[in-house]
Amino acid sequence: MSTASRQEHIERAFSTTLHSFRRPGTARLGVTVGLANDLGNELDVTITFLAGQRYCCFEHGCHYDFGRARFWRRLREEMAGLNCQPLEIIRHRVNVESGVLQEDSTQAMYPLESTPWCYALEATREAHAKPTGVYDTRTIEDRVSAQLRDAEERTRSKPDDSHGWLLLAGAFIGDWKQQQRPLREAIRSCPSDMFLRGNLVQCLGLSGQHADVVVACDAILQIQPDLEWAHALRIAAQSRM
Repeated sequence: MSTASRQEHIERAFSTTLHSFRRPGTARLGVTVGLANDLGNELDVTITFLAGQRYCCFEHGCHYDFGRARFWRRLREEMAGLNCQPLEIIRHRVNVESGVLQEDSTQAMYPLESTPWCYALEATREAHAKPTGVYDTRTIEDRVSAQLRDAEERTRSKPDDSHGWLLLAGAFIGDWKQQQRPLREAIRSCPSDMFLRGNLVQCLGLSGQHADVVVACDAILQIQPDLEWAHALRIAAQSRM
C-alpha cells in the first residue's frame, strides 16, 4: 500500500471513529489526517467546524475526547490491516471556518476572518488515556476555580496572549458582565478577530447594554463593513435603546 493510499485509509478510519461517538443530530466535523512519521504511529489531525453547519459550540471537548481509552480502542479496530505500527500519539488542532453557525441565544452566524480561527492542543497519548467510566470527580465549583487560576496565571505571564484572555472569559461562563473585561483584553491583542468581537457583542446584548452593542458593532463594521450579522445586531440593539 502506498503512503498516500495508507494515509487516505487512516483518515477514513479516524473519521469513522470520531463520528461514532457523536450525539444524534450533531453536525459532522471535517477530519484531515497526516502521518507525522513513516511508521504511522503518530498522527497530525485537524478537526474542522464546517461552514454552513450548526454546532452547540466550538470547544473540541464538547464534541469528542481523544483522552478516553474507548476512543483509542475503537480507532485501533478501524485501523486494523493498514500496515501501521501501533498508534501512540495524536497531535491535533481545531479550525473554525468562516460562516459556521453556533447555537447561541441569538442563533447568529459568526463569519470569521479570511484566515480561519484555529487553536492547537497538546498531544494526546494512548498511554495517558483514561479508562471508560473514570471521570473528573471534582465539583463544578472546584473545576471552575482551577480554570480561573490557570487562566489568570496565563494572562499574567503572557498579557498579549488572546487565547489566555479567552480562557479567562470562559471561567466566567454565564456571567455576561464578568466576561466582558477579558474579552476586551483579548480583542486588544487581536483587534481583527471577529470571533472575539462577536462574543463581546453577545455578552453586551445579554447584559442589556444595548448602547454598548451599537458601539461594538460600529467598531466591527469599521474593520469589515459588509458583515451582515453586525448590521443586524446593531439595528436590533438600536430598537431597544
